[in-house]
Amino acid sequence: MVSVAEGITIFIGTIIGLCHGFGGLVKLCPCGPGADMASKFEKVYGVFLGFPGTCLRIVIGLGEISAGFFILVGVWMSGLGSLEEDMNNQFKALCIIAGVSLAVVGFTAAFMHCYVDGQFPFPMVLGILSTIFVFVRMLLVEPETTTTQNIATFGSLIVLFFTAIAMCINHTQGKHEDYTKAPYVQE
Repeated sequence: MVSVAEGITIFIGTIIGLCHGFGGLVKLCPCGPGADMASKFEKVYGVFLGFPGTCLRIVIGLGEISAGFFILVGVWMSGLGSLEEDMNNQFKALCIIAGVSLAVVGFTAAFMHCYVDGQFPFPMVLGILSTIFVFVRMLLVEPETTTTQNIATFGSLIVLFFTAIAMCINHTQGKHEDYTKAPYVQE
């Protein structure tokens, strides 16, 4: 039987898993629906964050696909009871790490869009949902063994460590003035 807390994380995990998973797929395709996004990564987002745009788009796209679909599959397999106890605990730990990763991506994208575009973006909603997902998973649907709790803790710390590195790169290499404002033209 699925607890209320686990049901909430299945619901939230389905939303963030699908949104980030398919959003990552769009980022990987530089043509069709992803053509506009590919151009913005090259001319604006990469410049703003201090990273090469194409590389940034591919890394974020792959990360969103893997974390999003992992959460989607993980919460449903765990909720339906189709995993053995050890594997279920591993999935619980890794879902926390994936949730932290997606929260970082969501908030980073939201803050960048607020600065560059001057509007409240959808990634902020995904960042908030990912944060709620992580806290409910940590406090109410937590991994049960010390080993899997350590995996969740140290895996999340690794994600936050790389986030701090990215923030340092952004601070030293990113262009944060009118260079990134619409109409996204570099001179």
